[in-house]
Amino acid sequence: MHYDLIIRHAHLHRLQDLVDIAIKDGHFAKIANDLSSESATREIDAAGRLVSPPLIDAHVHLDAVLTVGQPRYNSSGTLLEGIQIWSERKPSLTREDVRSRVLEEIRWEVAQGTLHIRSHVDVCDPALTALRALIEVREEVHDICDLQLVAFPQDGIMSFRTMSGLVIWVSRMYSMRSRWRKSLTAISIAIVMKPMIRSRASRK
Repeated sequence: MHYDLIIRHAHLHRLQDLVDIAIKDGHFAKIANDLSSESATREIDAAGRLVSPPLIDAHVHLDAVLTVGQPRYNSSGTLLEGIQIWSERKPSLTREDVRSRVLEEIRWEVAQGTLHIRSHVDVCDPALTALRALIEVREEVHDICDLQLVAFPQDGIMSFRTMSGLVIWVSRMYSMRSRWRKSLTAISIAIVMKPMIRSRASRK
């Protein structure tokens, strides 16, 4: 049989001998100690390296990646100061800013074998800039990884006068609009965060 891909001399977990792995139509078709008599459109010599299932990043905040030092560093190293700094960074978010940072991070993860990513996305911005950008990215990277999105009000739904309405709005879109229903995996709720994490804009 002619396969799409054969990975030769691969090391599988708990197996002492190296194996050849044949793939056809996106599925593992055959795993054997020696497939030297078989051919494939493409072959990779693993040279004894470990071959494993894709890695999973089960919890990341992609909208905030690669923003260290913007607008300032977390001098205390605490979660609360990190959230406060993020609230100061959010007003400057743009679609292209979020998109370029997220794509770079995803490429790094995929290069290290992570093909399933679940990201929380802050929806405290009334314009939903980060969420809209990540929905676009999700479609853009669907051929290299599975990206799941969780709508998450980072500042807590009770921290802002309009936050409850914002979460209800996102929930309705999740339930009613087919495009958003397919793009959002879940809605996550943070009820109350300490007053210190409120953005300056919200306190005016």
